[in-house]
Amino acid sequence: VLTSLHLCIVIIDPVVIRPDARITDLESFREHAVLHSRCIGDEELWSVRYDSIALSKCYLSWLHGMSSRDIQARAPYLLTSGDTVYYGNVVRDGLIVGCSGVNPYWDEVISEWVHAACQGLSINHREQGGLILTHDKGFVA
Repeated sequence: VLTSLHLCIVIIDPVVIRPDARITDLESFREHAVLHSRCIGDEELWSVRYDSIALSKCYLSWLHGMSSRDIQARAPYLLTSGDTVYYGNVVRDGLIVGCSGVNPYWDEVISEWVHAACQGLSINHREQGGLILTHDKGFVA
């Protein structure tokens, strides 16, 4: 799957919902909506900005409520100048996870894995008496 060690994963805070007056572009989306992001690999060796691509996939999904693959394949009229042309994220149960660094279909698979892990961790935390996952504090009771 990983032919190189370049990969970025972005998880969007599920409590930041549209519309949000603080979010007007990709940078304000990064500032206010990203719950967690992690990049693997030496950024100096990247041929493209995998972090920006993963974020852009998530931003499109946040704006339109559908995966980047569905936007690319079924609703390309939603794309505007500067939007990513790549797919590879998941939108389900109020949670958006995006990945970039490998082929788009593997980006999507990795996003699914991370989504499932987030869901499982959240359910486990709730069953242990916790309440929610927050942007600034992680899990809180």
